[in-house]
This record gives sequence, C-alpha cells and structure tokens, in this order.
Amino acid sequence: MVTAIAGGLDYLHSQGLVHGNLKPTNILLNPQGQPQLTDFSYTQGVDLGVQENAYLSPEQAQGGAVDGRTDVYALGVLLYQMLTGCPPYQAEMPVAILHQRISEPERSVRE
Repeated sequence: MVTAIAGGLDYLHSQGLVHGNLKPTNILLNPQGQPQLTDFSYTQGVDLGVQENAYLSPEQAQGGAVDGRTDVYALGVLLYQMLTGCPPYQAEMPVAILHQRISEPERSVRE
C-alpha cells in the first residue's frame, strides 16, 4: 500500500503538484483495494485540528513553503502509524503537536 501511495505522490510531484494534506482520511481504497489519493484542497494557513497536525511536516508546522518533501514526510508519518498504531507525535491540542514536532525527536518505531 505504501508503495502505491508513494507512486501516486511521485506522479503528482512530476506534474509540479504537491498534495500537502496527506493523512489517512484522504486515502480511499478503490474496489480492487488500491489506494487513491483524495482531497487536494490544501490551503496553507488553514486552522487545522489534532488529526491534521499529526501529518504536517516541520516546515508546514512553522508556516514555511511546501514542496514534494512535505508529502514524503507525511507518507513517513503514515508508515510510522501503520507500524506502531499511532503517529509519532500525539497531544490533545494542535499547538502541542506542532511544538513536539519542531522541538523533539520522533520516538523510535522499536519502542
């Protein structure tokens, strides 16, 4: 599944596009079980909730410019969550997740 999502992102990036809002709810499975990327309505500066903040790259969290690396970071968070059952940073308040992402290293998947 991760390989198929990465392939979709690679295609987007080859077209000069960035998804910018990659998270589990924006990946749907078609009838054949293949993942399809949805919700290309990312707008920088939008007030995001806890779930959305879990997948933001550090540059996104700081209000910086986004590019394909932003999607690769979010894909890494998705893979981390697939392996551990939860995203690398968790908190009840979105600002706490952003602070963790900027100032703390991710927990090891082995933990």
